[in-house]
Amino acid sequence: MKPSFVIVEDHPLYREALTSLIESEFPDHKVRVEGNLENGITAIHKENNARKTAAIVLLDLGLPDSTGVAAAYQLIKECPDNPVVIISASDDYMQVTSCLNAGAKLFINKTAPPTNFISALKKLINQNEFSAQWISAEGSRTVDIKHGIRLTERQMDVLKLICEGKSN
Repeated sequence: MKPSFVIVEDHPLYREALTSLIESEFPDHKVRVEGNLENGITAIHKENNARKTAAIVLLDLGLPDSTGVAAAYQLIKECPDNPVVIISASDDYMQVTSCLNAGAKLFINKTAPPTNFISALKKLINQNEFSAQWISAEGSRTVDIKHGIRLTERQMDVLKLICEGKSN
């Protein structure tokens, strides 16, 4: 069975654009959309169970309930079998390497050409072994994930609480 896509993006316009693009390029794949991380994780588990195959997740890093690298770490921790594609307006090297180090398969800048985006998704779907990639506005970029931020589970818990606005 073909994997579904779960888009976790809080901006309605970009969410609709991604949905339209994916539905037109991958008509045999189901697309599900959520606006925050909590609902996204629930949708991922439902799709995994319903289709008996891991859904491909498109994750925005600027969500209302979790932001930045913490969102990537949380999602990858809770859905370890799902290929995660980070969609971000940032091309910050540390953020990119941290997300790829956390286990994301792709980091795609929102300004990247749609053809590069679709090509990378097709490779992800068709290859059993897929090395992490970074697609920027300029095209594919080299990234060395060993330079990313590596956090312990406890550090991730603290980072998540900070992102939620909690104090020490």
